[in-house]
Amino acid sequence: NITKLNFNNNFILSGMNLAFLGSLSQKLVNLSKNYLHWPDGLFVKNFDMMIKKIPGRTIIRDLKIPNGIKSILVIGNLSKHNNEFLIQKYKLPLYNHELPYGNIEKLKKGLPKTREDQLIFITLPTPKQEQLAEYMASTNDYFRIICIGASISISSGEEKQVPEFLESIGGEFVWRLRTDTFR
Repeated sequence: NITKLNFNNNFILSGMNLAFLGSLSQKLVNLSKNYLHWPDGLFVKNFDMMIKKIPGRTIIRDLKIPNGIKSILVIGNLSKHNNEFLIQKYKLPLYNHELPYGNIEKLKKGLPKTREDQLIFITLPTPKQEQLAEYMASTNDYFRIICIGASISISSGEEKQVPEFLESIGGEFVWRLRTDTFR
């Protein structure tokens, strides 16, 4: 339940989907006690037909940020429209730290300093966002990280939402290929 996230504890929240599982099987990411996952993507139905997929845009829509969090740091791309959307939605100061295109080692070198009272959104594709989150978790005493990919753009209306029929069969990747082939 996304509304029950415990912001008093360190966590990395990430979608449990085929991309994540593929990265896990290739040992590009690791599981730890700090990982929390929401059911995302086609694979969910392979475990239990009763599990409801939760799109990242639902995470953005339903997330309740407690008073102890004083700002949001977005690591990755964030348009002006999305920046304004997040500020209006959460009523908190927002900082954006863009990263250059490159391998994970290059991205690690470009990470900003973080604060204990920040919530961090990472807007990179899987597995890079999870790899950065794991690295940040290993180098900080505190972390509250949500690996959210393109969900901010979809939530803000900047990017079109996946048609329901494609979403119901787990075909989001097909929809994304038409506009974001390089990524």
